[in-house]
Amino acid sequence: MNRRPIMFVPSDFTIDENTVLGFEDCRFIQHLGWDLLNVDVYKEHFQGHMNLEGWDICTPDHPELFINKIEAYIKQEESSL
Repeated sequence: MNRRPIMFVPSDFTIDENTVLGFEDCRFIQHLGWDLLNVDVYKEHFQGHMNLEGWDICTPDHPELFINKIEAYIKQEESSL
């Protein structure tokens, strides 16, 4: 069985303007330390167009808070158009 790739995103991640993020078949997991994980990617900044598929995304934040931060960014971008 293949292991799902793991991405660690810190609480203070940033997102560039005009960035498009898509999450498909991703699991959001609260984890307090990236050094305790066998991570494939440490992602503190998002830019461009990203469609993440099949990732385990770990963050120190509760998954709901992490998703709310991304949604708040999207709403902020839409209101500035």
